[in-house]
Amino acid sequence: MSKKTFVLPVALLALCACLHSHAADKKYDKQVVSMACGEANYTLSSVCSKSGDPMELNDCKPQSLIIEHAGAKRTAALPELPKDESKRLRAGGRNLQDLFVVRWACSAARSGPIVTLYYSIGGGSAPDGETWTHYDKTGKLMESSTKLTPDEVKAIERNFKKVPSIMPD
Repeated sequence: MSKKTFVLPVALLALCACLHSHAADKKYDKQVVSMACGEANYTLSSVCSKSGDPMELNDCKPQSLIIEHAGAKRTAALPELPKDESKRLRAGGRNLQDLFVVRWACSAARSGPIVTLYYSIGGGSAPDGETWTHYDKTGKLMESSTKLTPDEVKAIERNFKKVPSIMPD
């Protein structure tokens, strides 16, 4: 075997080992936030590795949401969207797994308190890069056909709180 044919495989092996060690160096932290709203309690879990750069998104694993109401507990893998919203986003070419909850709110609505989860792909102006969903006072996902008044939308926007997610700190 010539020196040249020996050096190339060794160099590739070293590069692979270096890339693997960087991936293994990523430190993922689990962050949990909770909120009571109406008759339900919500717990959002995010497992992310911080980017360390304010212009680069954090690397996150899929989020989960626990909803507790009347002694029952339900866990949902996020994003959890009404069927018609999921269908609309997929038809537009959106991979739903790119959506992460970046903010949430508990706000008053005509039907009582609602929780709103605001999903984003992490900034920019991509088509269908943002959406939001609502849960009623008992923790049930509301259908997209439920329309909010302009005042209800303003109240939600005022109440939004940032949650641990893909957005850099």
